[in-house]
Amino acid sequence: MRHNLKLNESKSKEIIISLLKTHIPAATHITIVASLKVLGVTFNTKISCEPHISYIIQSAASSFYGLKTLRAHGLTGKSLKDVTQATLIARIIYAISAWWGFLNVAEKDRIESVIKKGKFYGYLPSDFELHTHLLKI
Repeated sequence: MRHNLKLNESKSKEIIISLLKTHIPAATHITIVASLKVLGVTFNTKISCEPHISYIIQSAASSFYGLKTLRAHGLTGKSLKDVTQATLIARIIYAISAWWGFLNVAEKDRIESVIKKGKFYGYLPSDFELHTHLLKI
């Protein structure tokens, strides 16, 4: 117990990231988990971000409902597009530099489908490209 700090094992989790199929025994009494959310990004033991992508897709559906409601109450044009970028796009690109490189083609396509849907409904400019926003990061 250095500097009078004690680890609260009941609030601690451990994730073992390994591409091997062998089981690595735990060295402590800390609970081992299969996935872990760190600063809003969910990772699993195989370095897959599929749980995080699923969360983004699910929250995009909620965002589209909210945007539809705002449009029904009179928000249009640039204001609607600004709200979309401040909510939907911000959620997609949050910590993107930490997880984008771990995505496979299918997961990237799922995110691109959200962007296409935003363009189709008029929530995003027709020339909006996610790659342009990625270059800014």
